[in-house]
Amino acid sequence: MLEFNGQHFLDGRASNPNALGWMRGAPPPADKRISFESDDFLNFPQLRWSLSHMRELVPSVNVWRGRGGPALLERSDKTAEIDALTFADANGRMRRFDEALYDTYTDGIVVLHR
Repeated sequence: MLEFNGQHFLDGRASNPNALGWMRGAPPPADKRISFESDDFLNFPQLRWSLSHMRELVPSVNVWRGRGGPALLERSDKTAEIDALTFADANGRMRRFDEALYDTYTDGIVVLHR
């Protein structure tokens, strides 16, 4: 559990959309359905599922990238080094990068350098 302004919220692990079973099955159980029409797709923790499945909730279009192909990004596996980075959070508490990702509900991150 996390606390913000005196309110308690599920942390990143407990609010994981896969762990909560949102939209599983055909049809999903009524208490696990997320829909645009009911506005529940903007509620936490449903929002975590919605942001990765927006095209399933509302109409969308592809955006043309131009004439050229996509640019390839080199991959360098520095996961352990990045995870071990430490910083002081807004409360002055020292945190490891990998641990802080759960408290900020981060599902993915890209690190670009140079």
